[in-house]
Amino acid sequence: MLVLLLLLIATPAWGIDGNPVTESTTTVSSSAVSLTDCGNFSDAVLLQVLDAQIYYRLDDETATPDSSDYLGYIGDVLTLQYPRKFRAIRVSGDAKVHATCFQ
Repeated sequence: MLVLLLLLIATPAWGIDGNPVTESTTTVSSSAVSLTDCGNFSDAVLLQVLDAQIYYRLDDETATPDSSDYLGYIGDVLTLQYPRKFRAIRVSGDAKVHATCFQ
């Protein structure tokens, strides 16, 4: 029982292995953006939608998301295992997303 408790305490709530190496806040506007501040070295990203809704895709480094893709609400937290393929665009007003990059 004690071993299980210690494992639960030692495991990050977001389920990402590795160490955080950088953080950034990106403005999501009328043109699709990616997480360029994480660079190509990032293995995973913990991302939070801060202040307005976004549409996003996880499958293509160059695609422009639209209303047929995922919808991110204010406060949503995403764990991205392949952050290079994340692309986002605002729903109406500009939004911000905060990313912590792991390696």
